[in-house]
Amino acid sequence: MDEKNFNEGCKLNQAIQIKKDLYYVGVSDPDIRTFDIIMKTANGTTYNAYLLKTDEGVIIFDTV
Repeated sequence: MDEKNFNEGCKLNQAIQIKKDLYYVGVSDPDIRTFDIIMKTANGTTYNAYLLKTDEGVIIFDTV
């Protein structure tokens, strides 16, 4: 799968605030049917990531 097709399938409309200064910034890929070459999925998948604002800057937690 090339980068163009991957990006077209993923959806993030906006960051979702979880609590003060903590946001969900992952994406959903509802159209994927085979994940990581071996796992089948009927409902797609999510790639979870979070953003934390601090006094010293921004921290990204990429859980992929």
